[in-house]
Amino acid sequence: MWLGYKMALEGRDKEKSYDNMIKYAKAIQKIQEDMGIKTASFPHLGLYGDVLVLNNKKGERVVFEDHSALKAKQEEYEKWQAERTQNAKKIQEVLQKPDEAKGESTEAIADDLFPSEIVDYEETVPELLEQDEEKGEELITMTDDIPFLSNPKFHSRKESES
Repeated sequence: MWLGYKMALEGRDKEKSYDNMIKYAKAIQKIQEDMGIKTASFPHLGLYGDVLVLNNKKGERVVFEDHSALKAKQEEYEKWQAERTQNAKKIQEVLQKPDEAKGESTEAIADDLFPSEIVDYEETVPELLEQDEEKGEELITMTDDIPFLSNPKFHSRKESES
């Protein structure tokens, strides 16, 4: 699991890598829990375990933090969120279900308005500015030399550091 997590961490496709990191981190925590050992924290993913341990490349422990309080808060939040979702579903069912005893029923009404009617926007668009040659004004066109990114959502670390 750790190897899969490390490969996802170094992956090129950022969205897929993030999903894989979450998947492997949860699997690592589950296995650690099943083994009865302290679970690892992944704070950069929002997953807290019992401890955060960071080692340097020589294998020496650099950081050791107790995250059991954060893990308890996360579990409490997840429990609250699950209850909230269940309550919302119950409320939605009650609101959407007609009361047949009161004679309520569900009706469907078709919208007869075509969604893309042609509208004359001539009145709403202001007149474009034009240069006044008598005042010495001239039209200047400026272009940028910045190329478009293939996917602007996900930048590599090197691009974001520069």
